[in-house]
Amino acid sequence: MLRPAGLLKPDLLDVDAAPHRFAQGMGAAVLLIATIALFAGATVLGWGLSFVVIALAAVNLFFGFCAGCFVYFQLQRLRR
Repeated sequence: MLRPAGLLKPDLLDVDAAPHRFAQGMGAAVLLIATIALFAGATVLGWGLSFVVIALAAVNLFFGFCAGCFVYFQLQRLRR
């Protein structure tokens, strides 16, 4: 919706895909935990985790900072 209106333009970079795959996997895992929590009746935890993922996606969209990629690079740094 934003791209056709000209409000959002793609920022294509030739970088390693591993950090982005890690970030997407981490987001998917947190949303899976949120879904399980919602079905189990822990609505505060479920919605809280969902809003954390939404907030981090918004930070990535508006500021270009990928928190999952940051975690990936920190874990890589700890391995060395």
